[in-house]
Amino acid sequence: MGRMVSFCKKECQYKKNERILYSLGGYILGREHVENMREILFRRGKGERGTERKSPADRVYQEVLRQIVAGEIGAGERLPAEPLADQMGCSRMPVREALQRLASEGIVVITPGCGARLVSPSPREIRDVYAVRAVLEDMAVRLALKEKLSVLLAALEEILHHQEKARERSYEDYLRQDMAFHRTLAEWGGNAFLAASVENALAASWVYRMLFEPRRGAMLPPSPEEEHRKILEALRRRNEEDVAALVKRHILRGIEDLGLSGEEEPEALGSV
Repeated sequence: MGRMVSFCKKECQYKKNERILYSLGGYILGREHVENMREILFRRGKGERGTERKSPADRVYQEVLRQIVAGEIGAGERLPAEPLADQMGCSRMPVREALQRLASEGIVVITPGCGARLVSPSPREIRDVYAVRAVLEDMAVRLALKEKLSVLLAALEEILHHQEKARERSYEDYLRQDMAFHRTLAEWGGNAFLAASVENALAASWVYRMLFEPRRGAMLPPSPEEEHRKILEALRRRNEEDVAALVKRHILRGIEDLGLSGEEEPEALGSV
């Protein structure tokens, strides 16, 4: 009975927050955004009551990501379907499904007649993506500051909490929480085209970090989550120039974490 009461209270609170989310800022955020925010605001019971059974394609997908994070496969390396199927104890069909999913996320390139391989971006390509992110997210955060921030701040605080907890548990989850912080901030300004552009840049940088970033605290201080905390504090003060400067520095710091700080800065940075 106690669990049922607790569940009902959570659902009632969700409905209240859902109405706030739909009306906040005078525009409709959309159902998909509300569902994303629901995941942030409330811990739904699946993880507490047991995990759902993964499909063979999901297991192959997770295993390839694990091997990337562990450094067992590197940029440009081929991913032949048959050895993967043998390794995972499944047919080639789920392997193909997993590789197609990885390709849709920009992690794998599939060439007809040659099969799949991990992407192998050049240093220039990586630097260009971070330069574009710095410009786009500067615009996004300035738009976000024109809106009401109470729900946004609560959401960012929750994401940051999960990111801090994920550092020693799952590097993949750690990166996803890191990206969620930037995505949520970009979406809050209400410019859908800008948010979609940020999402594309985030997806690319997520792949680069999976491939090249040092693991488990090997990065120079301050950590990304510590920089997120400073951004959050500046948002609470509604200090636009401080927030914009912190976001820019945080993003360009990513180039250093990937070992590219000694390279010449891309031209796009001149407009930041």
